[in-house]
Amino acid sequence: MEKYEIAVDARMINASGIGTYLQNILPAICSTYNTVLLGDRKELQPYKADVIEFSAPIYSIKELATLPFKIPACKVFWSPHFNVPIIALPAKHVVTTIHDVFHLAFFNTLNSKQKVYAKFFYNHAAKQSDAIITVSNFSKQEISKYTSAKAEQIKVIYNGVHQNTFARAFSATEAEEINRKYALPQRYILFVGNVKPHKNLITLIEALDAVLKKDENLFLVIVGKKDGFITGDHQVGKLIEDSQLLKERTQFTGFAEQEDLPFIYQRASLFVMPSLYEGFGLPPLEAMSANTLTAVSDQASLPEVCKNGALYFNPYDKKAIRHVIEKALNLTTEEETELKRKASEVSQSYSWEKARQEHIKLFNEYIL
Repeated sequence: MEKYEIAVDARMINASGIGTYLQNILPAICSTYNTVLLGDRKELQPYKADVIEFSAPIYSIKELATLPFKIPACKVFWSPHFNVPIIALPAKHVVTTIHDVFHLAFFNTLNSKQKVYAKFFYNHAAKQSDAIITVSNFSKQEISKYTSAKAEQIKVIYNGVHQNTFARAFSATEAEEINRKYALPQRYILFVGNVKPHKNLITLIEALDAVLKKDENLFLVIVGKKDGFITGDHQVGKLIEDSQLLKERTQFTGFAEQEDLPFIYQRASLFVMPSLYEGFGLPPLEAMSANTLTAVSDQASLPEVCKNGALYFNPYDKKAIRHVIEKALNLTTEEETELKRKASEVSQSYSWEKARQEHIKLFNEYIL
């Protein structure tokens, strides 16, 4: 007899991306099922569930050797990432969330060790899982293309966005404090995300060089960790350092507090996401919810997710990026109002409550 209905690998609860996903889905899971979470007891204390202390780093040898033995008997083991244990589990069913297959789509950017790991574990997750949750139809097609997963095995559940959080008003005192904390310029183009090659920040910066020359009051603000990633884009720092203009007009805020992020979005003249590959892409929806003009790449899932709420550009063409940025900054009042109205409608169509209900509906198939 299983002690738990569902066991969840929750070690990435505070990671960017997957952490946001877990933070929004877990409360509903824990309140619906007899749940046990694997991870840091202190971090998981707010969630009303049993916790099994487990701190092995993601992708580590320790994880491979010990994770299967930490999972108790349960009806469902849910892995929110593709690192499903390779040893048979004491779970009747396995559900895995695969947000994207970037590592397989951009296979040539990986080193030899990463190639072996990615190819094995994506395919292992596909074979081991009764169901695979993913976050867009684009990702569903990519998972089917690059792994042995069957289309009927893959369930698309869109992420949500907290419209009220990003649209909230800030008092003059709050605004002054956040401006001071991050030294925000008066006018800026905003990028939110990790500095990794597929985020394509280097092409955005090259495109902005000409824009900044024309507008001496415009800056680029980059929110997100600059260093510390295995696949960090080291060319970005060099490009900025080699240009006096870019050095003076580019600001890295580093990690921004979650409660400050809506204001940083709201203050931006334009939010830009030039990514070459996204399984979903939450920052554009956050920008739209904050009533900020948004321009994004026309690649991967972004057109599917952003619909008619954003301006689009070819991310491989810096002239095309520059053209769209200049177009966005010079919209008439009527054009800007209409684009923001469409953006608001798009962002409101994504709900974490709906995502939670769809997760529960799927888990019920294996638990009830």
